[in-house]
Amino acid sequence: MVSINAIVTKKVPSEHQIEDIVSVNLRFDSGAVGSFLGGTGFPAAGYGFCLRFESVTLSSERALDPGRLTVETAAGFRFSKEEMTFSREEPLQVEVGQWLASLQGDLPMPISGEDARKSVALVEAAYNSATPA
Repeated sequence: MVSINAIVTKKVPSEHQIEDIVSVNLRFDSGAVGSFLGGTGFPAAGYGFCLRFESVTLSSERALDPGRLTVETAAGFRFSKEEMTFSREEPLQVEVGQWLASLQGDLPMPISGEDARKSVALVEAAYNSATPA
């Protein structure tokens, strides 16, 4: 990663002093860039995303509604809703279940310690670069 900058602000009145909106911009050694804008200060209906990869783009204006997902290839092909399937399982329960199974030796660890360390380093770098809006 070449650079990371974050901006944070508090929008929703509450008794805590934790920022509830964050914007993070990343630039990687490869030249790729990434950005995140979100937080609890946004209404649930406003949670959208756009993930652009070399050969496909995933986007939705309502991330919590699987029916609103759009998948488009670089060649312009769009997948129909019928071609995509989604699990109704609670993601956190699945993740915790896999983690517990790996601790018991039934499954391999879902991520390596090195990958987990990189994730923490990324979040810490964003936190340390954050400036109030």
